[in-house]
Amino acid sequence: MNDNEANLANVVSQMANFSSVDVNSLGVPDFLAVLGISLLASFYIALLYNRFYQSRATGSQAHHAFPLLGLSVTSIFICIQFSLPLSLGLLGALSIVRFRTPIKEPEEVAFIMLVIASSICCATFNFIFLTVILGMAVVGMLVARWAQKRSRGKLPGGMLTITLAFEEYKMISSELIAFLATRIPAGTLDGTQESESTATVSYSFPALQADSLVEVQNDIRSMASTARSNLYVHHAGAL
Repeated sequence: MNDNEANLANVVSQMANFSSVDVNSLGVPDFLAVLGISLLASFYIALLYNRFYQSRATGSQAHHAFPLLGLSVTSIFICIQFSLPLSLGLLGALSIVRFRTPIKEPEEVAFIMLVIASSICCATFNFIFLTVILGMAVVGMLVARWAQKRSRGKLPGGMLTITLAFEEYKMISSELIAFLATRIPAGTLDGTQESESTATVSYSFPALQADSLVEVQNDIRSMASTARSNLYVHHAGAL
């Protein structure tokens, strides 16, 4: 068996065991193999970000940094295992680092923590834990998506407000409310607000197709010449 085969066999044996590995005996091929696995895990998490989150994200698109973040965290945790004073000094240095730009979406924090957890697993040669973490992450996101779809019909997705002249509203109020109940059957009437000159009708809905919304607005304008409608969306996917 040549040196390359021996190094490959050593890496495979380390992957098969999640017990502590003597980092002092870690060679360059082993270090490169660990970094490669960490890089693959980071790319996989970036794919999960694209699949489950990017389409509705309004944040900073943090997944572009996942590969570099994974390599950095893995390298740091491997290096600090060589020296206790180095690890304490690094802890003190990192304690003064502050990120001035806030993360806009809480889901991005969860993905960043997942990258860090997978990187620590790679740095400590806990590859079985790495597989379990990534697998459970997929299961958790699938369950969350299923629960979101189940509850979407029960949560208000948006609100349609219609403002028109008060005199015209008195003549068509019953017809307007019946029309909204027919065209948006899953919606609910939140209330009406009247003043001396205008009246406002607020109608909530769980989901509404964009083309259906245009038709509803056109029909409302044909019913009342003074009608003006506004749409407010509470969460992504309502339209």
